[in-house]
Amino acid sequence: MNGYYAVAGKNAYGVYTNYAKLQKDRTYIAAFRCQRCDSYEEAKQEAELIFNLMQADNPFGYKIEEIERITIQDRKV
Repeated sequence: MNGYYAVAGKNAYGVYTNYAKLQKDRTYIAAFRCQRCDSYEEAKQEAELIFNLMQADNPFGYKIEEIERITIQDRKV
């Protein structure tokens, strides 16, 4: 699956390009939501929107600074 994936939950948000990695990491994201997008900027905006909407219901919500575009490679341990 190609594209960008807006990922958000109650405790995190971000943008993925690797669907397999997204599926692996989703267990760490509370109330996981995912949306496929055509561009990084669109995915970033979508992820931030979903995350912020989830925080509205949480009086002790998380505050996450703006995300940066980086590449993370899986390492075998």
